[in-house]
Amino acid sequence: MALLDDLLEHIEDDALRAVLAKEFATFRQRVNFGLVYEKHIPEVAVVVGAPIRPGMVVRRRDRPTDDAEFLVESVNSRSAVLTAVREGGATSNAPIKKLASVKRFGDPIFPGLRSVRTLARGARARIDVCFSQESGIHTRS
Repeated sequence: MALLDDLLEHIEDDALRAVLAKEFATFRQRVNFGLVYEKHIPEVAVVVGAPIRPGMVVRRRDRPTDDAEFLVESVNSRSAVLTAVREGGATSNAPIKKLASVKRFGDPIFPGLRSVRTLARGARARIDVCFSQESGIHTRS
């Protein structure tokens, strides 16, 4: 619906814009499409804990309100050489611990997953685990 909101802003007739905005608001209350079905402004997920590698886009963790993004040019054991995606491509260095990977809507995030616990039930017992995006982890033995 974000696209519709943007298009409404381009309507010059104030009365028509107000009527359409009211109808869209009523429609939104009845129908929830969700982000998957709506055309929307591109979103990003900041993945903390994913390994930082050359070629990745990152943000600074020590500046949470700053949405400046950087391309990782090279990495050594403690720091990374970064090039600003915007702002003329200025180059800087930053500690790896202060960086977080940026994933755009639709990019796979699974490389950022890590094990948080294990389930042990003996050598012969089997545990089935199902990961659900909407309702979490379900186990069945």
